[in-house]
Amino acid sequence: MVKRFIVLLIIVWCAMLAVVGADSKQEPRFYDEVVGTYAIKIPSGDKNLLYVTYFKKADGLYFIQTWDKRVYKLDRISDNPIKLHSVGDGYDHVFSRDNKGRIDGVIASKGKLHFSGAKRPEIEKIRIGDRYSREALMADFDQLVSVILYLHPAKYDYISESQFKKLVDATRKQLNRPMRMHEFYATVTPLMASIGCAHSFIQPTKSYRQDPTLRYLPLELSVIDRRLFIRSVVGKQRTELIGAELISINGTSVSKMIPEMMAAISSDWNNPQYKVFALNQRFRYLFYYLYGSATTYRLQYRGKGDRRIQALALSGIDREANRDWLKKRRQRQRSSQASYRLEIKERGSIALLSIRHFEFYKNKDEKAFKSFVDRTFYELRQKGIRKLILDIRGNMGGSPIVSQYLLSFLIQKPFRYFMEIHSEGYQQLYDPVHPAEDLFKGEIVLLADNGCLSTSGHFISLYRYHRVGKIVGVETGTTFTCTDASMVMHLVHTDIWLKIARRRFTAAVKGFTRGEGIVPDFVVKSSVEDMVNNRDRQMEKAIEILKYK
Repeated sequence: MVKRFIVLLIIVWCAMLAVVGADSKQEPRFYDEVVGTYAIKIPSGDKNLLYVTYFKKADGLYFIQTWDKRVYKLDRISDNPIKLHSVGDGYDHVFSRDNKGRIDGVIASKGKLHFSGAKRPEIEKIRIGDRYSREALMADFDQLVSVILYLHPAKYDYISESQFKKLVDATRKQLNRPMRMHEFYATVTPLMASIGCAHSFIQPTKSYRQDPTLRYLPLELSVIDRRLFIRSVVGKQRTELIGAELISINGTSVSKMIPEMMAAISSDWNNPQYKVFALNQRFRYLFYYLYGSATTYRLQYRGKGDRRIQALALSGIDREANRDWLKKRRQRQRSSQASYRLEIKERGSIALLSIRHFEFYKNKDEKAFKSFVDRTFYELRQKGIRKLILDIRGNMGGSPIVSQYLLSFLIQKPFRYFMEIHSEGYQQLYDPVHPAEDLFKGEIVLLADNGCLSTSGHFISLYRYHRVGKIVGVETGTTFTCTDASMVMHLVHTDIWLKIARRRFTAAVKGFTRGEGIVPDFVVKSSVEDMVNNRDRQMEKAIEILKYK
């Protein structure tokens, strides 16, 4: 009997060891308590800014996902209180409990930094059919507002603090129901645009932009004097429609649509000229973002030279058809749309230097661009060409280093590029730059337009400040100061893509007005007839100026 009892004790003891051993290989149960959403408060001046942080569990491991979508693995430090360490950013997280013993908050600490946050009630349904829940939308809106307040360096340059607060409150009141992606985007993107920064904007989630069921409006359109004209029909030869004026699309009038679309476009100091450029470049995408997709687009329009309003229905095009059309167009335009090129015109008397962008950040690309510039101005000197058209229309910016390098061949004396030091890595842009060996000493006309943005604004303002030459075109989409050093993140629930600028960069110039684009010496606007006939009046004017000098 005793032996049997001893054997039974041994069996029970071994079973207990097995259970303990199995439990020791499992993650502690307390991890499941901390999983959830936390509203983290980060002090900024006299305010606490709100960010959404997630503690998550995946594949048996535990992670923290920060407000800017960075993910770090969690290691256990202690049980009472629960304390976890995030590997990668070095923060320790201590969790608090309410009077019923439930996790209700967290304090994140690293050195002298301490941030606190309350655990949020779970949002039970992020999606309700094809709509997002009101709770999910409100959480994402709070995250968007916090990111603007905490990160943007010039949020109150264009809009005052009180005006921004009123707009936040008004937008929050509109988020009173579940919404589809395009409805939420249309509601909140004017707030993003209100701060007047072309480098800070949002886009619908990638899955929405790549929805296989979407059908784009099959038109390329141009806004001229607040009216909308057909530039081409995607994939079809409908020459009778080119130059026709659109009156409405699917029942929405153009007079209502254009202000709504312009309010959704971010531009420096809310410059309307750049908004027009953006509409002309991306109309069908912005239409989809704001108004959704349609299988058939019902149009009302006036034909060229015809005051009658006519009706037309066009089938929407899917992403593949749109991509194929864009590919064919790029192939047709390949030579004229090269990043940079040099042409000799007017029987060798005028050189045309076209620079489509300054986006040469990689070392090999920067070297290639600088080598091209070296060859260009050496060739001009060798051939004795003393008249130059520099075309940077549609140049939306890029590296200030290559912009400065190009200017060293145009400005006749030492100059500084930036006014003051804004970030590491650009020290050379604050030091005086001396003219290049093959400095161009002839007559120059710069072609600029409302597509000139960011670094192009620095370039044009320095060009004018140092009186390099005349400018032909229309008011630029930017000015002598702008922002960038942007950060990209996603809103937590909708996964909307968000880009936010973090630093300001100002060209070393004086006498310019903040908030205004740079107006050319010769303003030359394109008409509907110019668009239909593919006539470039701005280029004609530049050649005219140089020919008779």
